[in-house]
Amino acid sequence: STLVLAAVAGGYTVAAVVAGRLGSRFGLPQVIVAASAVYGLGYLIGGVPTEWRAWYLAPIFAVAIAGGLVMTLAWGVLYSVMPGDQRGTAAGLATTTKGLGLIVGPLAAGGAIDLFGYRTLWPLCGALVLSSVPLIASLRAADR
Repeated sequence: STLVLAAVAGGYTVAAVVAGRLGSRFGLPQVIVAASAVYGLGYLIGGVPTEWRAWYLAPIFAVAIAGGLVMTLAWGVLYSVMPGDQRGTAAGLATTTKGLGLIVGPLAAGGAIDLFGYRTLWPLCGALVLSSVPLIASLRAADR
């Protein structure tokens, strides 16, 4: 578990370093769409293996980079679609909903694991990430 957490932390660190440059070069929505595809697909297949293999660390690292990009650049997209005079309100609402998600999410995940088993959580998370792709993709035209 230590190596998995290190791979995820390393992926998030790489994402933090490169997110701004990628977003500036290619546009926030474009980067989020591509990263969401990797992130969501990584979750979809995350519950498939039944035995640990050391080579899993490489895809875990890649999926963590994608997840870090999505989570980092989402704030930039939020501010780009909010009117300038409402950005403080948007930041407050976003932070509040994130806080509520941090409280409710683990409880809901734990309940889902108890009811359906651990392996069902992976595809559910993947489907939720992938379901955001059409919405973010629709923002690409506005970003240009």
